[in-house]
Amino acid sequence: MLYLCTVEERIQLLKNEGVDIVVALSFNRELAKLSAREFVTLLVKHLKMRGLIIGPDFSLGKNREGNAETLRALGQEMGFQRHRRGAEINQRRSCQQHDNPAGAGKRRYGKK
Repeated sequence: MLYLCTVEERIQLLKNEGVDIVVALSFNRELAKLSAREFVTLLVKHLKMRGLIIGPDFSLGKNREGNAETLRALGQEMGFQRHRRGAEINQRRSCQQHDNPAGAGKRRYGKK
């Protein structure tokens, strides 16, 4: 099952999970050039990040160089916590579900 969510739906799902602040960034060339360390440094410096929730397929930084372990190490160094979330959130999702990308008109709402 492929889930498609608008930015607003994703923000609401995160808030429903207890997240206080969500900052949505547009992915652009400037952002794509940042290493994992550079990106995380910006989050800590400008947002005073104390924690970051990541999913099962998480990566960040130029060429997807950073993974969950990289983020854990950076968190220890920079003073924030990494929280891993997995499929349990998918079971409670309320985004639009599609059987496949071509079936975009076949919308179902609610739990899986």
